[in-house]
Amino acid sequence: MEALAEMQHAYVPYLYARDRIARITEDMKRMKTKHIIIVNDIEKNYGDIEEETQKQFTVFVVGLRKTYKEKVQTFRHVIDVHQVELSQKQQYWDNALKSLSVRNKQLLNEKKALLIQNKVEFDRLEKQKEEAVKQLTLSLNTNSKTHQEACKKLEDELQEKDRMNFLLQEENKAEKEAVEKLQKEIEEMRQEPRGLLAAALVTEGPKHEDTVSVKEQPLTSTPPALIAPIVSPGDGERMEEERTQMATERDHIREERMERQREQEALDEERHRLQAERQSLQTQLNEAIQARDVREAQYNVLLGQASEAAALRSQYALLLAQFTALGAVAAASSDTDRKKVDESLEKVNEDKTMMAEMKTKVEADIQTWEKKFEKENGRPPTEADKSDSVQEMYTQKEEVSTMMTGLDAQIETLETLKRGEAPPAPKMLPVPVKEPEVKVVEVKVPDPAVTAELERTQTELENMRKQLVAMEMERSDMSEQRAQLQSQLFAAKNEVAQLETHEQTASPTGAALVAGGVNIDRSDLEKQLREKERELADVERKHQEELRAQEKAKKAVEKDVKKILKEHLKQQKQQMIEEKKLKDLLNIMVLQVQGIHAEVAEAAGKVDDRMTSAQDDQQKRSVKQDEAKQAYENWAASFVASHGHEPSKEESCIDDKKVGLHPLTAVYDSNKGGLTLLTVCSDSNGGSSTLLTA
Repeated sequence: MEALAEMQHAYVPYLYARDRIARITEDMKRMKTKHIIIVNDIEKNYGDIEEETQKQFTVFVVGLRKTYKEKVQTFRHVIDVHQVELSQKQQYWDNALKSLSVRNKQLLNEKKALLIQNKVEFDRLEKQKEEAVKQLTLSLNTNSKTHQEACKKLEDELQEKDRMNFLLQEENKAEKEAVEKLQKEIEEMRQEPRGLLAAALVTEGPKHEDTVSVKEQPLTSTPPALIAPIVSPGDGERMEEERTQMATERDHIREERMERQREQEALDEERHRLQAERQSLQTQLNEAIQARDVREAQYNVLLGQASEAAALRSQYALLLAQFTALGAVAAASSDTDRKKVDESLEKVNEDKTMMAEMKTKVEADIQTWEKKFEKENGRPPTEADKSDSVQEMYTQKEEVSTMMTGLDAQIETLETLKRGEAPPAPKMLPVPVKEPEVKVVEVKVPDPAVTAELERTQTELENMRKQLVAMEMERSDMSEQRAQLQSQLFAAKNEVAQLETHEQTASPTGAALVAGGVNIDRSDLEKQLREKERELADVERKHQEELRAQEKAKKAVEKDVKKILKEHLKQQKQQMIEEKKLKDLLNIMVLQVQGIHAEVAEAAGKVDDRMTSAQDDQQKRSVKQDEAKQAYENWAASFVASHGHEPSKEESCIDDKKVGLHPLTAVYDSNKGGLTLLTVCSDSNGGSSTLLTA
C-alpha cells in the first residue's frame, strides 16, 4: 500500500509532461481534422448513395406505375373486347334460338306433309308391289303349268310310243299270222291242183289210150318231174317245224315285252324317287340361299347402322365439348343475359306445352283405334293388325316423346344457366336396337338342269318320232307287199278256177302243161313268199335291235341323270361349305371394322385444319413482330439523332414526347397457351412499336 501510495504521488517532469501533452494535443487536433474529413466523406458518400437510391427508386416507381397503368389499360381494353364479343355471341345465340324455333315449327309442318306424302307413296308402291307380285306369281304359275303340261305331254308321248311299239308288234304278229295263213292257203292250193291233175289223168287215160300211146311216155315222164317238189313228203314236217318255231318266238317276244314292261315300271319308280329326292334337295338349297340372302341383307343394314353410330359418336363428342364451353361462358353472364335466358325458358315451355298437347291428341287417337279394334274383333291388336296409318300414329307418338325429352333437357339447362352454374353434360338414354326387318320376295325360276334335261328329252322324242314315222312307212310298205301277195294269191285262185272250168275240154297234154305252168307260178310265189318272210324277219330283227338300242340309250340317259344329280348335289354341298366360310370371314371383318370405327373419330380432320390455321396465324404474327421491331428501331434511330443518346425506359413512351397508344392487337398462341399483346407507340418524329406479352 505504501509503495502504491508512493507511486500515486510520483513526480512527473514538467518538460516531459509538457511535451507529451503538446504531442497529444497535436495528435488530437490531427485526429479531429481527419475525423472531420472522414465524416464529411461519409456524409458525402451517403448523400450520393441516398441521391442515387432515391433517383433509382423514383425511376423504378415511375416505370412500374406506368407499366401497370399500361397493363390495366390493356386488360381493360381486352375485357371490353371480350364483353363486346360475348354480347355479340349472346345476340347470335338468341337469334339462332329464335330461328331454330321457327325452323323447328316449319320442319314439323314439313314433316307432317312429308309423312302424308310418304304414306300415299308407300300405299302406291305397296299396290304396285302387290300387282307385280301377283303378275309374277301368275307368270310363274303359268310357266309351272306349262312345264308340267310339257312333262305330262312327254310322258303321254312316251306311253304312246310304247303303245305304238306294242301295236307294231301286234301288227307284226298279225302279219306273221296272215303270212302263215297265206302259206296254208298256198299249201292247200298246192294240194288241190295235184288232186285235180291226178283225177284228170285217171279219167282221160282209157279214152285216149290208142291215140296218145306214142306220147304217153314223155307225158307221163314230164308231169312227175314238175309235181315232184310239190308232193315232197318233207314239206309238211318243215312247215310244222316253222309253225312251232314261230310260236316259240312269239312266246319269247311276249316274255321280253313283259320283262321290258317290268323294267319300265321299275325305271319309272326310280325316276319318281329321284325326282322327289331332287325336289327335296332343291327345296333345302332354296331355303339355305334365302337364309343367306336374309343374313346378308341384315349384315348390310347393321353395317350401315354401325357407321352411322360411329359418326354420331364423333358428333356427340364435339357437341359435348362445345356445350361445355358454352356453359362455362354462360355461367359468367350478366343480368341481361339471365333475362334472355328467362325469355328462352318461356319459349321452350311454350314448345313443351304444344308438344304435350300433340302427344295427348295422338295418344287419344291411338286409344280410340285400339278400343274400336278390340270391340270389332274381340281381342287386342297385334303388330300385324296395324295398318300404315296406325303405324304412322305410333311413330309420331315416339317422335313427340323424343322431342319432349329434348325440351325437358333444354329447360333443365336453361334453369342451370339461370342459377349461374355451368350445366352438366346431358345423359343419354339407352336406345333399343331393333333387328333389321328383311322382306323376302320369292321368285321361282325353272331349274337349268331340268330345262336342259327337258330339251334333251324333247330332242330324243323327236328322233323317236322320226324313227316311228320310218317304221310306219316300213309297215305301209309291208302292207302293200302283203296286198300284192294277196292279189297274186287271188290271181292264182282265179287261174285254178279257170283250170277247173276247162278241165273237161283240156287234153292230158294241155292239162299237164297247165299244171306245170301253175306249178311254175307257184314256185315263183313260194320264192317271193320266202323273200318276204326273210324281209319280215329282217324288219323284225331291226325293230328288236332298235328297241334294244332305245333301252340301252334310256339306261345311259338315266345313268347320266343320276351322275348329273350327284355332281349337282356335290357342288351344292361344296358351295354351302364355301358360303359358311365366307360368312365366318365376313363376321370377323365386321368385328374388326366396328373396332376401328369405335377407335377412330372424325375429329382428326378438324385437328389437321386447326393445325394448318395455327401455322398460318403463327406466320402472320411473325410478320407483325418483324414490322413492330423495325418500327422501334427506326424510332430509336431518330431519337438518338435528335437527343444524342440511347432512349431510356421512361423515355420510350412518355406523354411529353407525344407518344400515342395505337389500337390493341391480341393474338392467341396455341403453342404457348397465352395472349400476345402488341401495343404500338409513336411520337412526332417517327413511328415506334413496343411488344408486350401477358
